[in-house]
Amino acid sequence: MQTKLDDGKYLIAISDGMGSGKEAKKASSSAVKMLNRMLSSGFDKDTSLELINSSMYINSKEDSYATLDIAILDLYSGNMEFMKNGACPTFIKNKKDVTVVKSISLPARNFRQS
Repeated sequence: MQTKLDDGKYLIAISDGMGSGKEAKKASSSAVKMLNRMLSSGFDKDTSLELINSSMYINSKEDSYATLDIAILDLYSGNMEFMKNGACPTFIKNKKDVTVVKSISLPARNFRQS
């Protein structure tokens, strides 16, 4: 997903749902849509990620995960902020330098025991 936010920033996000097929697509689509709605409504980034994790946990009947890889670009200052939620490392190449951005959090999780 990519969209311009009301505060002059640009949001780019990608999510990977656990497994394959419809359920994986549903988990990743849900995570990205929730992120867009929350940030567009004025929630801060950390609160948005916490609410996404909680919502996915509450609303699922089975075990599933969705990672989030997020970049927010400030179109006025030119600064970019990266956020990761369980996603694999990101490699950013700038001329001859490579920076690695790693996640220290677990993926957004749906888990239910029967």
